[in-house]
Amino acid sequence: MLLYGVDGSRFTMTVINSDGSVAEISGNGLRCLAAFLSYAGLAPEKKLEVATGAGLLSLENVSSEGTRFRFRADMGPARQIMKDVELDVGDGELNLTTLSMGNPHAVTFVDRFDVSVLRRLGPRVECHARFPSRTNFELVEVLNDHEIRIGIWERGAGETASSGTGSAASAVASMVKGFVSSPVRVQCPGGEIEVDWPGRERVYVTGDAVVVATGRYFESASRT
Repeated sequence: MLLYGVDGSRFTMTVINSDGSVAEISGNGLRCLAAFLSYAGLAPEKKLEVATGAGLLSLENVSSEGTRFRFRADMGPARQIMKDVELDVGDGELNLTTLSMGNPHAVTFVDRFDVSVLRRLGPRVECHARFPSRTNFELVEVLNDHEIRIGIWERGAGETASSGTGSAASAVASMVKGFVSSPVRVQCPGGEIEVDWPGRERVYVTGDAVVVATGRYFESASRT
């Protein structure tokens, strides 16, 4: 669930996970909010800024057709990058690349993606003692010099079809390890996202967001 507010010419966003915890940022959520704001006429300009728990982020509407919008989001710099982190997951050591995209990520590479491996390792990595605030976990298969396939275990949500910050973290980790070059096409179970890390400074994520329904929620003032 995304909660938004208006602060002058900027917007604010709060991300609430399915388990009730609050996340610093959601890359896909950022684009979904931007699509809604554009669709509702609240953000008529091509560019907009959103204040998040990971800082002030900007987006650009690169195309739109009906209820489908495509945004390029400036996700800021990748931070705290560490390669070759060895993690004991109970039945062996797991080699990770850890980093922050405003929220924590741990990335590991496999020769061939297997969702059963994601489901087995995801809970162990997310809640490992090394990550006292828990972490997001990505399983990555490198397809070629500019393309990867990933599986996502999201902190506070479990197995997830797509993630903007997870795609960014996976692409950055792949570039840091020397497996791919920017830009990187990221295949998620829920669709494709493009990640660009020019000059290894700020990370840009481009992807679609589609408005599928609108409605109203009325919170009862009474309490039982």
